This record gives sequence, structure tokens and C-alpha cells, in this order.
Amino acid sequence: MCRLLALPPGVGKSEALDILLPMLGANTDGTGTVYLKNGEFIVQKYPFGLDKVIENKLPFLDFLPCDSWTLAHLRLATHGDSSNINNCHPFIGGSGKTCTIHNGIFSEMQVPKLIISKFYSINGETDSEIAANLIDILGPETFTNNFSGGVYFVLNKDGSLDVCYTYGQFVFRTFGKKEDCIYILASEFSNNYWTNQGIGTYHFDKDGTFRGRKEKKYEVENKTNYFNYFNNKKKTTKLFGKIPVRTDKDELNYCC
Repeated sequence: MCRLLALPPGVGKSEALDILLPMLGANTDGTGTVYLKNGEFIVQKYPFGLDKVIENKLPFLDFLPCDSWTLAHLRLATHGDSSNINNCHPFIGGSGKTCTIHNGIFSEMQVPKLIISKFYSINGETDSEIAANLIDILGPETFTNNFSGGVYFVLNKDGSLDVCYTYGQFVFRTFGKKEDCIYILASEFSNNYWTNQGIGTYHFDKDGTFRGRKEKKYEVENKTNYFNYFNNKKKTTKLFGKIPVRTDKDELNYCC
């Protein structure tokens, strides 16, 4: 599956690469980034892995540090030709309000694709591009409440960030001893380092401040308390950047 990274404002290029390079693994089908400059999305992507980007000394993260959230995507193709740059993330929504990266499979893409293609141009062959356009139309919270497909990081035109978490794995982590500096990961790693609670939409301001989470609304009789983690004070021992982060003696800080 794809691997995602969201970096808050002020992070430098070397710090970003220190996080991204260990994430590479088999995710060599595409590399992409997006950030905001003067209110516009600046997207850069390549139809090959980060290793080749670095080996060929291609422009990558040279804009860091910046005053915007930065999203980075390492692709492992499940839909669409891996050599087609139009299948690489990130995807700017048709109205230009949002830009999205995705990990998972949006299996509900067929009907939305038929409708969206009547209004917006679909350039690639991926389920992720359809989901990105649907998020752009509905908004992150409404999308999360009505659809599934994994984890979506959504950079909004106003500079804020939404994480649409419907299933899979994602985590908040800190920069070493910088307890007020949060970055966000989504991927498929060992379950020893992840917890899959907290289904819903997480919202962050443009300065990196966590503003809360909207729990996904389920049309089922027995509503599991997916977010009991944040309400369990015994497990929450610290507060990093206003986000409760679980701490264990022998493991990195994480929560979700």
C-alpha cells in the first residue's frame, strides 16, 4: 500500500528526508509532494521512486522549510499504469479547493466516477483521483461519513489539513525531543506500532494546531466506541501539540 507523510510548517528538508527514506521500501511507483504558496497548491510528482529522484538529483522538497503543511506520497500501484505521471499523487480536486493523497483502495469509485467525469476532467486511471474529486465536492467530513477506502490526507486551500480516516493505519509522531512538533504518517507497518481506533475526520489548523476530530457517523445499531482511546486517561500520559499521544517504554510515541 502507499505511504503518506504530512509535515507541519517549519520543518526542514533534511528532517523530512530522514523520515521519508526509511518509509520507501517497495513503494517505488511514484513520488509526489504538495504545499501552499501564496494561496496556490504547488504540486511536484514523478512516476518513479524516491530513490531515483535522489539518485538523479531531481528537485524535491527544495522549498522546505515553508509556512504551509507539506504532504508527501510514496506510491505502490494498485490501480493504473505505474509509468503514467497522471496516476501519481497528489491530486488537486476539480474545484481547486483541496489537494489529496491516499493510502488504501476506494472500491466505491465506479458510480462517483461516472458522475464526476461529467463535470471535471479525469486525467488518470486511479481510484484515488476519483476519491480526491469526491472529497473536493463533498468536503472531508461528509466524505468520511459516507465512504470508506483507507486514509486520506487533505490539504485545504485555506491552509488547514484534514485526515479522513476510514480504516487502515496512521499515527502522530514527534520530532525527537521536539514535543510540540507533530508529523503524521499513514502506511502498512507492524501492528506492534499502530492502533486502529479513532475512525473519523481529524482537523488541523494551518499553523499545525490540532482542532479536534469528528467521529464517523455509522448507520448501525451498535455504534462501537472507536475513540475510547482519547477518553481513557490511563493510556494518555502526555499532550504533544494539543494531541493526546500514547507513550510506551520501549516504543515510539503514537496515537490514533
